Amino acid sequence: MKRKGIPRFLTVALTICLLIGIMAPAARADGSVSFGTDGSVTITVMNPLGEITPPDNQPLAERLSSLEGKNIALAYYGKAQNPHAVRAVGELLEQEFGVTAALYNIGSATGAKPLEYYETLAAYDAVVLGVADCTQSAWWAAYHARMVEKLGTPVVVLTHPQYERSLDTGAVDNGFTGLRRAVLDAGLYSAGFNQMSASSNTDFLRNTAFVTVTKNLPVSVYDQVKQALTAPLTEEERSPRAITLRDITGWTDGSFDPAAATFTLQAASEERAALQFNELAVKLGFSDGLPMVMPLPELVDKMLAATTRDRNDVIGQIMPRGGYITVEKAAVNAVMAGARPEYFPVILAALEAYASAWDEGNLLYHALTSSENYTMMLVVSGPIVDELNISGRWGYIGSGNEANNGIGRAFRMCVRNIGVNRTGETDGTARAGRQNDIALTVFGEVPGLLPQGWEGQNEMLGFRRDQSTVTLLGYTASTMYGANGGVNSSFDPMQVLTNIRNAGSTSLAIATIPRNVADLARSQNGISSKKALLDYLLEAGTGTKLRSRYLLWPVIVGDPDSARLYKDSGTLYGVSAFQNRLITGATLTRAGRDATAPGAPAAFTVTYSGTTATLTWEAPASDGGSPVTGYQVTCTGGAAAGIRNPGGVTAAIGASIAVPAEAAGSAIPKQASAFPEITRAAAPAWVGLSADARSYTFEGLDPDGDYVFAVRAVNGVTNAVQVVADGAEYRLDTGESGHGAWAR
Repeated sequence: MKRKGIPRFLTVALTICLLIGIMAPAARADGSVSFGTDGSVTITVMNPLGEITPPDNQPLAERLSSLEGKNIALAYYGKAQNPHAVRAVGELLEQEFGVTAALYNIGSATGAKPLEYYETLAAYDAVVLGVADCTQSAWWAAYHARMVEKLGTPVVVLTHPQYERSLDTGAVDNGFTGLRRAVLDAGLYSAGFNQMSASSNTDFLRNTAFVTVTKNLPVSVYDQVKQALTAPLTEEERSPRAITLRDITGWTDGSFDPAAATFTLQAASEERAALQFNELAVKLGFSDGLPMVMPLPELVDKMLAATTRDRNDVIGQIMPRGGYITVEKAAVNAVMAGARPEYFPVILAALEAYASAWDEGNLLYHALTSSENYTMMLVVSGPIVDELNISGRWGYIGSGNEANNGIGRAFRMCVRNIGVNRTGETDGTARAGRQNDIALTVFGEVPGLLPQGWEGQNEMLGFRRDQSTVTLLGYTASTMYGANGGVNSSFDPMQVLTNIRNAGSTSLAIATIPRNVADLARSQNGISSKKALLDYLLEAGTGTKLRSRYLLWPVIVGDPDSARLYKDSGTLYGVSAFQNRLITGATLTRAGRDATAPGAPAAFTVTYSGTTATLTWEAPASDGGSPVTGYQVTCTGGAAAGIRNPGGVTAAIGASIAVPAEAAGSAIPKQASAFPEITRAAAPAWVGLSADARSYTFEGLDPDGDYVFAVRAVNGVTNAVQVVADGAEYRLDTGESGHGAWAR
């Protein structure tokens, strides 16, 4: 039988398709980038946001049926006009309802207070708390209100309208979205400051500011207070909805999942994809406003190859929102910032130092969250300065220094994105902006600039000359003192140093000393080392003397004109905004290869039984190059113990501030009432265990509490040095060294 051939029309069609296939561009893929036949591009990028565990959302306490004859606690921060504001509200309530009110100064606007403080306030029928008039006081007001209302007492927070967004952020972060507040009129409240200059009483606030209805305030402050304390709870306030990561990050439109490891972009071309990524970053809030590099997985892998640390290691949390810092998330943000991979060990060390604010309760984080003009300095010391070409010469804090700006921008971007530290929410730069905010103040102490016999910053901290360190300092950006000693033949280098000494004697500071001044001090005045320089400043000269050599840290730089001083303008920070870390685990540089901290303990589990939780674990896969010497475990949270703070509730920081004079006929005491004296020791953030420990049981837990447990190994590496205050004495301490990655 004769076979039938392929029909002619089908043969022609197949031939045309084959020719089209040969001539048309084929779809192809190049790592995380794939191209369509039409030239379009699909790109996978990594998510820069840190992991934050959404808290349980606490319902409000029942409100009062009436204010008649009630006992009211008036709790205020130790800040200007705060006591006047709560007292004015108390006097109005006293006049209308015959309440009995008591003043309480809760001290610093930042940080948790002892549980006894909250129990004292909760013993009253209601609490008025104020004033939320800066980013941190607003965020923490939500925390304080939650703690009191958990104990069954209603709270109203007095808030400045500019910081209502920060109050809302704190309410989400602390699981208290139903928080009730009374919003002030900004103009009238500001006018109260002028009234205070002539009188310390509350007349203006009581008779005008808090009872006036304005265009911006349709309900007076006083009426808002009454409604907040007496209006029946809504169904939402009784049974609040669950808080999600979308609420925390602000990614509420559903386009992208904030918990996803990656997300995908599609565009007509690679150029358009790059523009789309940067537009998306601005929209979703993870941009610093300048163009960024897309964090492709292969670029992140190259960054990770610069360190021996495991990509999944958790090296800390960022205050106040608690974002977990993993090595991988740090790498994603470093890529976006345009940092070279060889910079990465410096960035990691700086982040570990910054995370000490969570572990140790210090105020380092305040420099990048405050509404005031604080900022952050990173000083790199040791041989890695030359190897990475970190500038410490002419123009060292200016533009054109790739390493300085790359390291600073990467660090700043990590704080912004891993910590979800957004402007106007937890970052108070909503006022005017922070100086050098994109890349902060980053420079190196160039070893070649040190006069013969003078120690580097690394050596002053107790490290070897061949080791490299990074020092972080929170300081007031406006406090930079030129200390010229003259420009003629009578130039006296010691006058420059004395000027620095006199300006920086009240708080811990870093002074940048010009190389020529240091050389002359050595050759003309016999100052043979930095330690000898500090001895001179402690003992000699006129004017204010340093209280301790540990309050001034000289760094030699190439600027030939003047010394500069970087410090807190007051005494808020003390020594707590000064942290140091050894740079370790580097693979791309000769410097920075010292043994690092251990990896995370393996096989971590938590078993619950009634009011106990038993933690078990195995040794970490990596000891960091130094044997494990012990383990530390922690339990944070609890139904009334502060879900956002290590070790539960910490000790309070007191503050003295003038209380307004009594109004005519007022029964409110002129002096603030005293909180109970705290005789117990503050609970440690971490419980120390031996090197052979493999389990630990926490007891006395609240079955309804919200807890987070973690364990980490500790080795013998000395990689952290702090200045600690023992009364009036200061000393160096290495007790925070060797802390490994967390298992949680």
